[in-house]
Amino acid sequence: MQPKDYLPIIGLIILFCIASVASLYLYDRGQFTALRQEIENSEVGLMNLKNEVVSLQGTQDATGKKLENLCSDKESAVTSLRNNQSVVGKRLDDLNSSLESSAAGISRDINNIKQTLHPYVATGFSDDEIKGTYVNNPGWADGYNGAAWQFDGSGQRILLKDTMSDAYDNLSISCWIKHATSSWQSLVERGAWDNRDGVALQMDYNRTSVSFGHYFAQVKSKVNVQDDQWHFVVGTISKQGSGYVYSIYVDGKLDNSMNCDVGVSPSKDSWSIGARYDGSWAYRGLVEDVRFFNKALTDEEVDKLYTTGPSGE
Repeated sequence: MQPKDYLPIIGLIILFCIASVASLYLYDRGQFTALRQEIENSEVGLMNLKNEVVSLQGTQDATGKKLENLCSDKESAVTSLRNNQSVVGKRLDDLNSSLESSAAGISRDINNIKQTLHPYVATGFSDDEIKGTYVNNPGWADGYNGAAWQFDGSGQRILLKDTMSDAYDNLSISCWIKHATSSWQSLVERGAWDNRDGVALQMDYNRTSVSFGHYFAQVKSKVNVQDDQWHFVVGTISKQGSGYVYSIYVDGKLDNSMNCDVGVSPSKDSWSIGARYDGSWAYRGLVEDVRFFNKALTDEEVDKLYTTGPSGE
């Protein structure tokens, strides 16, 4: 074939190529347009997202402000509570101080009442009230009929100065007691019982009896009075002839007696209730209605005192 014969074919090829290029161009342009639209849509989405972020930041700022306000309110509330607590604490301190002052006043009143209630010094059955000096603050408890002293065995006592310090041919001591088992313990004692000028009503070392007298003459009860029950005990000294009779009564009845040629000499030492005057031989238990007589009580008088019971005054 001659070269000219190829021209139609070449033309067709060129037309095909041009058509292909045009087709590709149109396709790429469509793709570009779609891509551009997608980019524009993305920009809109980004703008919306940015607006949302701004909105969230605004909300966050508002929330932070609210939290700050809440914290401020909380601090104010805490400060207020602390101030109130301080006021309440001050009020409680004032109340405690007032209560302590009241308690001290009540304690003084009780001690004053104790001073005037017991004991008694009697001439016959005519009671002359006296006051004692309280040492180590004896306690106060319900008695057989009224109020009783409560001694704890530590040396608590009541000193009766300038009371029946002379020599006596006839003498009586009475009281109501409630006492558990023990050894030597003084209920009522003048001076030291182991001296001639001393005399005592005391719990005996045998752990059952109450005894009365002094070192030279000491009579013990046969009845057990160390049983933590109430008992009325009386010790008497009676001058008979050239000697003396020492007697002990329990619950209105004569329990035991003994003879002795020694009486009671004058003493410079005081009477004491609940222990010896120096705090030794300390008693543990209750004592009520202590009475002294400068005479020897008769059986009938002792029975009358027992039947009548404590004064309860």
